[in-house]
Amino acid sequence: MKITIKKNILVDCLKNINSLIDSNNLNPTLSAVHIKATEGKLILIATNGAANFQQIISDVTIDKPGDIFVKARILYDYTSKVNQESITFNQIDEKILQINTPKSSSEINLIDGASYPILDFNYDGWKKITISHDTLFNISQRVKPFVSNSYTNTNPATTGILFNPVDEKQMECVASDSFRMAYYKFDYSGDPIKFIIEPKAIDMAVEILTTTKNKSLDLYLSEKHCILNINDTLIQFPLFKNTYPNIINAILSKQKNSFTIKLDDLTSALSRGYVFVSNEQKPIANLKIENKKLTIKFISSERGNSFEEIDLINSTVDNFEVKLNQKYFLSMLNTIKSENITFNFNSTNAPIIISSDNPYFLNLIVPLRSL
Repeated sequence: MKITIKKNILVDCLKNINSLIDSNNLNPTLSAVHIKATEGKLILIATNGAANFQQIISDVTIDKPGDIFVKARILYDYTSKVNQESITFNQIDEKILQINTPKSSSEINLIDGASYPILDFNYDGWKKITISHDTLFNISQRVKPFVSNSYTNTNPATTGILFNPVDEKQMECVASDSFRMAYYKFDYSGDPIKFIIEPKAIDMAVEILTTTKNKSLDLYLSEKHCILNINDTLIQFPLFKNTYPNIINAILSKQKNSFTIKLDDLTSALSRGYVFVSNEQKPIANLKIENKKLTIKFISSERGNSFEEIDLINSTVDNFEVKLNQKYFLSMLNTIKSENITFNFNSTNAPIIISSDNPYFLNLIVPLRSL
């Protein structure tokens, strides 16, 4: 094989591949990128054993067709540091790939691809939905952080993001780590289909859409898999087989009580208070409404204590007290982009639903009931 390709095109592709595969995989074949040069195009293929990647590059000069396997991390680490606009690959033999630029020449060992899995990227007959770049970015920033990452989780589905069609035009997505929950409703087009997807798929879609400046993503779905289609790039992920907990009604249910405050006032107070409780196993923020004021207390037997007072914009309750995990609470608030936020709840120790200026986003947090 002998080809010449623009460095930036190659490096962008290898960057996406390396975000998918594990360079320390016990199976060395799965740490490789499969490069095929044929019919005036270059095809780069990779897999981690569960998720698969394929990109077709047309902007390439092919002097000699070929088919090679090479360590993806090594290839990316080297080519990303090349200072030339184009790179030439020249396969010397079955074991050596020569990489040339006008001012450098290197040789990288190839991998035997005899055991490389056969990957199928055909999505004929699959269902299809289209989601905008802005929507995927919102999901990445405001929903994905709440996915459960517990290795002891009894329901693997909560390590994914649930997509549930409301109707033929709107869809809702949900993520929860059992302490907190994020809800987002957005517009889409295509087939109304319910599915649970790996968070990594969202990250990769946002990254590639940003690089290619595409405004939307086509997502093809079968019963077991989904394929993200962006220009000449296909990324295949398995769908979760497990059933997602029925928790959407909890965050959409109407609450009896509420109060509203400025988001910046609250996050600033929580950030200062964290100085005192950051060393605690359960860093607690004690919120209390009394005399039309919201107070927050932070107490540490080792470091001391802190007291904060925040003005209420409005409130339907005169007396209220709740204890929250300060770390979880602040990280949740940091995903919200709004001037004001409203706490909605039925009673003390009941889940608190937080709404903002954007009616399509909701968050839920569970109070600490026993200390």
